[in-house]
Amino acid sequence: MIDELGNWPLVFAALIVFAAFVQWRFTRSAQPLRIQLARQGKELLAREGISQEVRDHVKFLLATAFGFRWFLILAVIAIPAIAVVVVIAPSILKEAAKSFRIDGLEDRERHRALLQLHEKICFANHPFLMPAMILWGNIWISAAILLSALVRLAVPDVGRESARKAFELIEGRWARKLHAF
Repeated sequence: MIDELGNWPLVFAALIVFAAFVQWRFTRSAQPLRIQLARQGKELLAREGISQEVRDHVKFLLATAFGFRWFLILAVIAIPAIAVVVVIAPSILKEAAKSFRIDGLEDRERHRALLQLHEKICFANHPFLMPAMILWGNIWISAAILLSALVRLAVPDVGRESARKAFELIEGRWARKLHAF
């Protein structure tokens, strides 16, 4: 029976060793980013004029920088749900975006930098799962935007931030509730 498998067990074992090596290298290289994320997150939380919604999102980013796998797996379900919301009731997303607004340019840039650090750390922690989830999200959100445009016979307001806004909605509302649970 083993002869029938050919070299597949050896190839499979080599892939496991390669994946473990990639994981180890990325995790090791992300340590300075984790320290930077903690410092920048603490600074952003200390600023005046930040809404509670944004504060909760920053706390979520700080709390999940080390263990984000559960959220990426949750996104498998949440992203299609958000895509349906984009088609059926886009006003829900618009209302959520209003409550997540960051008024000051400096605070907005600090938040964006914090979000980018979080994404880098998540990629380092999950070098195979994170790209798969980004692709999954972009496919669903793009299809939802296209379908929404066809249903409403209007060109949608789409920019490079569409998928990011969808992920922020997931992180800001649903994940915060799940994280508190």
